[in-house]
Amino acid sequence: MKVQLRILIVVFFFSFALYYHPPVVFAEDSQGAPPGTASEEAANMDEALRLKSVADELVETDNVKAAARNYIEALSLYDGFTNVEKVEMAVMISWADKLEEALEILDSVIANDPLYVKARIERARVLSWMDRLDEAHEESEKVLELDPEESDARLIKANSLNWRGRSKESIPIYEEILDEGENFEARLNLSYAYLSAGEREKARESAKELKPGFMYQEDQAAKAVRLIKRGTRPNMNIGYNYYSDTDSTFYNKYYVNATFYKNDLTIVPSYYRIYPRAEDDVTKATIRGDAHNVSLNVFKKNSEILGTRAGVGYTELINGVDSGYFTGNLGLDYITRRGWLLDASVTHNVFDVTPTLIKNRIRYTDVSLNASKDLTPRVSLSASVSFKDVSDGNTMVAMHIAPSYHLLRANPKLSVGYMFRAMNYRTQTGNGYFDPSDFISNHVFGSLFYEKDRFYTNLHLYTGYQSFTRNGFDTSDWYSGWVALLGYNITDRTSVELNSEGGDFSVSSAAGFRYYIVGINLHHAF
Repeated sequence: MKVQLRILIVVFFFSFALYYHPPVVFAEDSQGAPPGTASEEAANMDEALRLKSVADELVETDNVKAAARNYIEALSLYDGFTNVEKVEMAVMISWADKLEEALEILDSVIANDPLYVKARIERARVLSWMDRLDEAHEESEKVLELDPEESDARLIKANSLNWRGRSKESIPIYEEILDEGENFEARLNLSYAYLSAGEREKARESAKELKPGFMYQEDQAAKAVRLIKRGTRPNMNIGYNYYSDTDSTFYNKYYVNATFYKNDLTIVPSYYRIYPRAEDDVTKATIRGDAHNVSLNVFKKNSEILGTRAGVGYTELINGVDSGYFTGNLGLDYITRRGWLLDASVTHNVFDVTPTLIKNRIRYTDVSLNASKDLTPRVSLSASVSFKDVSDGNTMVAMHIAPSYHLLRANPKLSVGYMFRAMNYRTQTGNGYFDPSDFISNHVFGSLFYEKDRFYTNLHLYTGYQSFTRNGFDTSDWYSGWVALLGYNITDRTSVELNSEGGDFSVSSAAGFRYYIVGINLHHAF
């Protein structure tokens, strides 16, 4: 009886389990196979081949970005493409500025075939475009060990040297490649290397030999010719700016400057005239104050890692009683072995942007040190410390640190970042300039550069929070602002630019008020 009861209990629980947990039955396709096996793999392969075919057609029409998207999806569906096909797709993907994706594909090919020279060449090229120049140089050397005459590897080696600031070392390699036959990329970068090395006449002659074979190369060639003309020929800027702020102050500023080149010297004479005006708070009468400045600045490229500069000027302040003051600056920039760009400067100048500052004859001497570096291909860092000594007995110390991340690095270029800034004046003198104590600000920013045909634009937006003490009052508030430029290249030698900036970030204007500036600049290279 007990045995029969046990059997009935087992049958009951087994029936219950079957009822609530029926066995899994795979749905069969037309061939009777469960999904996720041969039929699904075949479907993925067919779709991948279709996507690749579409991408190949898009490449023929120079639609590289759309082609890259199709190649990436095709490779995600099917791993059976040959190494040759994978490398060809990686090249197109890299041309669309999807460099991480291209590098991943090339790494997988090299893992399967370490001696595949073409894959290593393209890997070196992608690394150089990612600004991982040490790795690109190392990869090109590996290729040259396999084939010392490989021209693409020599080209990438030259590029990695040139882009690291060692242009003089890169020039013989470019010249050797071009002795074997014309090569657009070698010719383009040789032209830039000549310019960087101060060999301006050779840069002009090399740029004349550029022969683009593709549409994108035509844009690169036109840009190179334009930049080299402007970087080797005497040029001039003529411009005008209008300023207005919430303290009823405005000015009109007119300026002209020229640039001349002599061997490794860049010589820049300049002149400006400024007409500040303001409204008296009590009488509402217009307060006037004029100023003009003439200066001469000289820049010298001492070596590939060292540059020096010096300038001297004279500013005349006109406000009932005319008076003049000498101005000047000294500076140097140096690239360390670890890739840090250090910039040190001493500047002596005059505040001349408001009638009050002109009336009070405020001068200052500023000593600053700036450092910046690209930490990775997408992450960069800048920082600075400075000390200012003002003619009214005041002093100031300040610092900033700003990491940024490059979302897009081709065209358009898009970066986002964060800036911390601290500043402290010893006291408040009431002489018309912004002199806070315990100033602290934190803000985020975004920067965009884009060029299309002859148009180009820069846009910088920021917003944040600031706090400071001034004249015994504590202030804390949100702020935002912008800097914008829209330019048009009328010819290869002439361009016109419209500029604008503004906001309520207190340290952006001399007196600390909400402000805006609009202006126009005409540039011509002779």
